Amino acid sequence: MSLIPTGSRYLVVAAICMITHNAIVIGGDALGLYMPLAVTISFCVVVLLGFVLHSRFTFAVKGDARSLLRYTAAMALNLPLNILLLWLLFDLMRWPMVVASPVATVVMLAVNFFASRWAIAARGPGGEAA
Repeated sequence: MSLIPTGSRYLVVAAICMITHNAIVIGGDALGLYMPLAVTISFCVVVLLGFVLHSRFTFAVKGDARSLLRYTAAMALNLPLNILLLWLLFDLMRWPMVVASPVATVVMLAVNFFASRWAIAARGPGGEAA
């Protein structure tokens, strides 16, 4: 894994998660699903997908229940941010969802990297996983 920098591995997993998220939100909009419900469904799917991929591929650690809880909590902070950004772009500014959702997703990319790293690859005293 060390041949590919962590940042590059993160971007691969982030792209998979972004595509999954946008497919769910845009598909939900096309089906007439209430936007916060579509975002919540996406959250549930993408948190599990992201945790597994980031644990195994991005940070090459064995994920456990504690790191899953930290990761879920860190990603839960994105939920209101995502809904707010979509409200601004989609509802207020009237951008089509096929534009608004990807823009909102990209805005959160850097925050998610640091939150994911803290949640999954954090080390406690003595170097063990926190």
